[in-house]
Amino acid sequence: MTKEERRAVRKDLGRVNRFTLLYSLVFTFVTLGAMAAGVAPLVADNPDVALEKVQEVMNQQSGVTSLTALIFGLVFILLNRRRQLFASDLRTPDRRTMTAPVFFAAVALLFTAQVLFFALDPIVRWVAEQFGYSMYTTSDSLEDASGTLAMILYAGFLGPIVEEVIFRGVVLRGFAKYGKVFAIVTSAALFGIFHGDIVQGVFALVAGLLFGIVAIEFGIGWSIALHIVNNFVFADLLMRAFALLPAAWQEPAQIALIFGVGIIGGGLALWKNRANIASYYRANRTEHGVIPVLWTVPSFWLFVLMNLAMITMGFTKIG
Repeated sequence: MTKEERRAVRKDLGRVNRFTLLYSLVFTFVTLGAMAAGVAPLVADNPDVALEKVQEVMNQQSGVTSLTALIFGLVFILLNRRRQLFASDLRTPDRRTMTAPVFFAAVALLFTAQVLFFALDPIVRWVAEQFGYSMYTTSDSLEDASGTLAMILYAGFLGPIVEEVIFRGVVLRGFAKYGKVFAIVTSAALFGIFHGDIVQGVFALVAGLLFGIVAIEFGIGWSIALHIVNNFVFADLLMRAFALLPAAWQEPAQIALIFGVGIIGGGLALWKNRANIASYYRANRTEHGVIPVLWTVPSFWLFVLMNLAMITMGFTKIG
């Protein structure tokens, strides 16, 4: 790659990373503003209110604040991308036809990602406690506001749609010219970092790899569908179904389903397609020299550092 080519690639990668950085800034600052507005009446009426009470109210209102930030983020996307959104970002050239076996294999692999989440969460919490910290995650926030219409709309439907437009639309399509593997992995990494905590970030990274493959091969509509299946069907409807069981059966039923489908179903899907995965990687390798250029893009590092800072805010000193 010549010096001029590196400069052109750096400019192109910078354009895509600036978009993700600006969206993240819009989403973060609107969220903080909405949170402040939500607790302002409580603090105004009782200036000595306990911090725990303020945190409780913020958590209960997290559905509304997240939905508000998402709406502002969507306006930003429409203003920033304009014609590009429908002309290129959401289009999949030469897309393949989705089949039932492929779709259900993808669902099984989502369960595999859930296994990783359930295994990692207690480990990270335990490590944090050894250093004298407690950890508050995105999942805790979602649980505190679960059942509210705002949170169902945000986490179950609108959030997945907008996130797919960003990471499997703008980012994936913007990076695809440098190789499908580069586009899939980099968009998944940015997607994971964007989630703002360690456990959710690792889960989003793994799920993002799956969403990326589906989007780039079968179209973004299918990655949106899988994202909604994960957020609404798995995280909401299934949990409600488990709650109908006798208390003693709830946890064993969850473990049996998630680990059974995740380990057995997902494991079989990976094993059966191991040769296809290897050949896909070889056929769609990253263009030489692109990754070192990515490390020199300022907006990439600003995005990473900003969201890493958000991760640290989830840790609180015990006592």
